Amino acid sequence: MVQSWQEIFPRSVEFLNQKGQSSLLVEFESELDSQNLFASVVEPELISQDWTFREQARWFPAFLKIKSCPTYWLEIAEFEYLQFAAKNLDFGSPAFGARHVSLHPSAQFVELRHDHAELNRGRGLYCFVRKGAKFFELQLSIYQALILDLVQQGLVLSVDHLVSLSRHHFESMENRSLNQPADWRELVDQLGELGILVRPDQAHFRA
Repeated sequence: MVQSWQEIFPRSVEFLNQKGQSSLLVEFESELDSQNLFASVVEPELISQDWTFREQARWFPAFLKIKSCPTYWLEIAEFEYLQFAAKNLDFGSPAFGARHVSLHPSAQFVELRHDHAELNRGRGLYCFVRKGAKFFELQLSIYQALILDLVQQGLVLSVDHLVSLSRHHFESMENRSLNQPADWRELVDQLGELGILVRPDQAHFRA
C-alpha cells in the first residue's frame, strides 16, 4: 500500500526517504490495520472497516504529529493532503438559498510557517478550492485572510456588512504595518470570482 501513499503524499514520501524515515510509512499502515491510531482520536462507533483509502489518508499528518515529528515535516504532509482533498473529495455543493456570504464547501486552508523547497512554496497562508471542474490555489494576503476569517466565524453577513466589518477589524488591529486596501469590496469580489466565497445573488459567486 505504500505505493498508494505516493499518489497523495509524493513529496512527503520522498522527503521521509531522504531523511531515512521511510519506516514511518510502514508504521502508519500498521496503525491503520490495527486501528490503534483511530482508537486514540476517533470514537469507536465511528470507525468503519470499509473506510476508503482517501479517508484513511487524512490521518497521516496527525500520525506524524503523534510521533512528535518536526513541524516542517507536518506542514508538507498537511499541505499535500488538503491540496488532494480539495481536488478530489466530495464536499457537497454550495448552498445558494441563504442570502449571506459563505465559504465554498471545498475550500481548504493550510498555513506554512517555513519556506518549503520540497513544495516550491514560501511561508504563508494558502487556500485550495475546486470550482466545478476547475481547481484553484491561492496564497492569501493578510486582507484576504481577514475577510475569510470573518466568514469562517459563522456570522450571517451580507456583502456590504462583510466589507464594513473587514474595514473595521483591520483598523482595530494592533501593530499593523500595512495600509488599508484601496477597495475592500473589490477584494471580496475577487474571492467570489475564484469560487472561495459564495453569494447567491450574483452570478460570479456561483460554482
